Amino acid sequence: MRRLVIEPPARADIKAIRAHSRRAFGPGAQQKYGALMRRAFILLCTDPERAGAQRQEDLPRAPYVFHLRHARTRGAAPKTARHLIVFTFDDATLTVLRVLHDSMDVPQRLSDD
Repeated sequence: MRRLVIEPPARADIKAIRAHSRRAFGPGAQQKYGALMRRAFILLCTDPERAGAQRQEDLPRAPYVFHLRHARTRGAAPKTARHLIVFTFDDATLTVLRVLHDSMDVPQRLSDD
């Protein structure tokens, strides 16, 4: 399995997502959404080209994008996942560049980095 590296902008994204989740939906929802993100990271470290991962050739560093809804398990909370994991990988490492809300402009956010 690949080693997981979370870049500083992605760390800030995750912190903001967790804070918003806690404020808007409570500590239980925050924990469940955090668990969903961890599951997605594990799935991607195991197989970064899994179903749901899409290569974005038109973006800087040609990253892959993976929507958190693809990490959900049937019947498990949260019912609605709204974030994208933007990542690159090689044989040894999976690098998370950003974790963005699916309504955000991904190219713009990557060019801001």
